Amino acid sequence: MANKIPKSELYQRFFIENALHMNRGLNKILWVSVFVGPVIALGQAVGLYHGVSYAACFICAAVTLAFTLLQYGVTKKRKLTLPGKYISLVVIEGIVVYMGLSHMYLPIAFFLLPFLSILYCDELTYVIANVVAYCGTLITAHVTADYYVATSAEFSDVRSWFAEQVFSFSLQHIVFFVAGYIMVKALKNSIRSNLEFRIKSENTKLEMVAQKAMHAALEEDSPESALNTLLEQLGGVFNADRVYIFEDDINKGITVNTYEWVKPGVKPAITSMSSVYKEDFRVLYEYFERGENVIISDAKEFENASPELRCLLEEQGTLSLVASPIYEQGNLIGFYGVDNSTGVDLANTAAILSIIGDFLYSLIRFRNTVRKHEEEAMISSYTSFSKIYNTVALMDLKEDTFKIVHCHDAVRQVLNQNPDNKSANVALHAVMNAVATGQGKEQILEFVDLDTVRDRMGTGASLECEFIGIASGYCRARIIRSDSDEDGLPTKIIFTVEVIDEAKRKENELRYLSETDLMTGIRNRGSGEAKIKQLIRDKEYGALFILDVDKFKQINDSFGHAVGDKVLIEVAAAVQKAFRHHDVVMRMGGDEFAAYAIGMTNKLKAIELSNRLFDIIKEIDIPELGEGKINVSVGIIIFDADNAIASFDELYKKADQSLYESKKISGNWATFA
Repeated sequence: MANKIPKSELYQRFFIENALHMNRGLNKILWVSVFVGPVIALGQAVGLYHGVSYAACFICAAVTLAFTLLQYGVTKKRKLTLPGKYISLVVIEGIVVYMGLSHMYLPIAFFLLPFLSILYCDELTYVIANVVAYCGTLITAHVTADYYVATSAEFSDVRSWFAEQVFSFSLQHIVFFVAGYIMVKALKNSIRSNLEFRIKSENTKLEMVAQKAMHAALEEDSPESALNTLLEQLGGVFNADRVYIFEDDINKGITVNTYEWVKPGVKPAITSMSSVYKEDFRVLYEYFERGENVIISDAKEFENASPELRCLLEEQGTLSLVASPIYEQGNLIGFYGVDNSTGVDLANTAAILSIIGDFLYSLIRFRNTVRKHEEEAMISSYTSFSKIYNTVALMDLKEDTFKIVHCHDAVRQVLNQNPDNKSANVALHAVMNAVATGQGKEQILEFVDLDTVRDRMGTGASLECEFIGIASGYCRARIIRSDSDEDGLPTKIIFTVEVIDEAKRKENELRYLSETDLMTGIRNRGSGEAKIKQLIRDKEYGALFILDVDKFKQINDSFGHAVGDKVLIEVAAAVQKAFRHHDVVMRMGGDEFAAYAIGMTNKLKAIELSNRLFDIIKEIDIPELGEGKINVSVGIIIFDADNAIASFDELYKKADQSLYESKKISGNWATFA
């Protein structure tokens, strides 16, 4: 990339601007020339000229007007220098020839065209103008020969007059051509010298501006800060609304606004431009692929060429822009640019961007190196997680990318089925769908949905979810925040899976022990009461049964505690057998038991259940008791919508009172509260 204003570019720019100025000046001459026809017609009318038709005068004026408008269009509207230049010169020569044909013979007029062409400072234009002028003079002399011989006493025949005229004006044209050509060369050399001085001065000035910005950037302690400082410095120099860097993502076919500086009061666009299809910038990339800067003085120029780009520029309030490509080993990897530069003209803005181009790329490359080292260091530190977790992955939520640090063989197998997939969300969903069992699978799939994780995590540190893996049993998945944006929401996360099967089984065993009566194997009082209280709060209607063993103290005293324990175990088994598997059965303590039949609000059904319990109790056979049989007394209370009692303690109290009523009757009896 060039680091100075190219001389050829400045020369070309000067001559284009000079040609435009000349064309505008000649257009004014053409507007005056429109009146040549009417003036000659007026001269014919008052007798100054003879042999000129009024129709010819009108045609001359009309043709001149038409070409004047044409020249105005290509010069003023389209800014085409070459057509405008030659239209002007040809029309002026045509008017001179017409004046000659109208017998307004002014020899100096035939040198008007070469004289004007000198001001274009172009040898080719000057040569063409001389040839056209010479031909015009030759045609005029040939056509008007008869007229001038007839009015001249000096010549008697046309041939001798024409020969004398040709010799005379040929000599004049040669002398004028040589003098004019020398003048054109001298003028160009003078312009070249002035431009070289101007180039040197401007390059020095621009280099100083660029060096100041680069020096400020180098004082920063990180490439990220250096890039932001560079943009800030350029924004101040250009007095621009926005200075920015876009970097291409080849895999996704998009370009990303990675850095931006905006003037105070200007709305930042880095978020809205964080992912733009390169096709929307197609017009810009056509310039970049040719190695050219983009200089747009009026964004309306994109109206037809690229409506998408025009729309983007309108949204940002961009009136003008200058942009330069960024290359890496000859490959286009992005661009950087300036919107609405008012402190420096657009051409010099482009020159400054060119000067800092290599420096800017070196900062980007340095940034990439730093990021790579940081990522490698982070991965190295996370590798130690493999002692705890069987899967560890780093994920970028903004880019939707992932990197595996360590993983289980089953996870690796799933990833290998689609090795080209780069989407973290797709990969994570596929892995969990394959390794999780049907039980809880829907919950874990919702948990790993990365589209919602930012909202779910908020400003928290982590999320976790337990699931059962097909191969590894109980597992715990965690999403841990690694990096955040300015709003505190996560942008990068660590996804881990920890096998907790052994710990979970121990936890379940401890929970079982804490909730179970160790002698009978049914719920203990604490666990059973908590469950029934929850059902009551949830308005799960049903029937509460309270029962105890008749004459249990006598059994203990007569046969010993070992036999008493057998009685309790058999009664607990009978109660569990009589009630349904989803009912709550518990030992309250001593020889007292309780059960809650969920959904049983009909007394007849409750009586049937009591009778089934009594029948099972009668079948209990404990050899140590001999012929002795076990009997129980039962108190029942129905909890339904008509029952105002709304707490376990009140229900228990009522049922317990009914139990003591049952004890007054010998042998398996139930009483309702």
